Amino acid sequence: MTKTSYFCTQCEDNFELNEGEEPYRDDDTQIICDDCHREFYEFECCFCADYTDQINQHNMIVVFEDVHDVTPGIYEIIDKPYYWSAMIDAGFFSHALVRIGDVPKEYEGIGYPSGHLCMHCQELYKPPKFTTA
Repeated sequence: MTKTSYFCTQCEDNFELNEGEEPYRDDDTQIICDDCHREFYEFECCFCADYTDQINQHNMIVVFEDVHDVTPGIYEIIDKPYYWSAMIDAGFFSHALVRIGDVPKEYEGIGYPSGHLCMHCQELYKPPKFTTA
């Protein structure tokens, strides 16, 4: 199979793709590599660890530990902005979140304060399908 060489305009690395594969492009239609596409345009689901498009990232959030006045749970994001950040602290605007359930036991103590869900996991946990343990 023939490979085609490309130059990533973000990280300035050279990379190859198999014949017929198209490279990713950034918002300015410049060619970018898989790693840069993942870094700038995708996020990792905190439950299934799949990478998915950022366009659906801000529908739901999972809070794993107390963050100011927001307790652990799965939340629907109903308003934006829904979080704030300062140099040494961050938190959520509680009026922008609606708690819809508990964090499933298998995901408790995951090691970071919060994360987002891919569309597949959002479908699994959004009301009315979600049941608390």
